Amino acid sequence: MLGGGSLDYVMILKPATVAVMFTNKIGELDFPARIPTLDPNFSYDMTYGAGMKFGLGLA
Repeated sequence: MLGGGSLDYVMILKPATVAVMFTNKIGELDFPARIPTLDPNFSYDMTYGAGMKFGLGLA
């Protein structure tokens, strides 16, 4: 995705597809800045930062 849809000069995804993946897909909903883990022995809290949104390719 960070290469605009290409890898080693081979187009894998169309640039328009990559653009859609980076657009806000949750609209007006607010994503929490921090999501605490349910089991600290096996995972960490997720921290994205205040005001972050996500698309189909990112979460």
